[in-house]
Amino acid sequence: MDEVRHRIGAFQAILPEYSGVSCIRDLLSEVIQGVSGLLDTNFGEMVEYEEVLARFRREPLWDWCSAVAE
Repeated sequence: MDEVRHRIGAFQAILPEYSGVSCIRDLLSEVIQGVSGLLDTNFGEMVEYEEVLARFRREPLWDWCSAVAE
């Protein structure tokens, strides 16, 4: 929590439940446009939303659960 507050300030966590990355990718692409935040990969990384969207553009099938973000 301290890392998130340090990087983006005050925040509210949103914890969507999904069966796989492919089912949530399109939703995230729409919802996080223009919003500041961090995606917690649950693999020791916090990826800023801007980078998440850039990764989706570069690698449309990017799955943060199976690869470490750059």
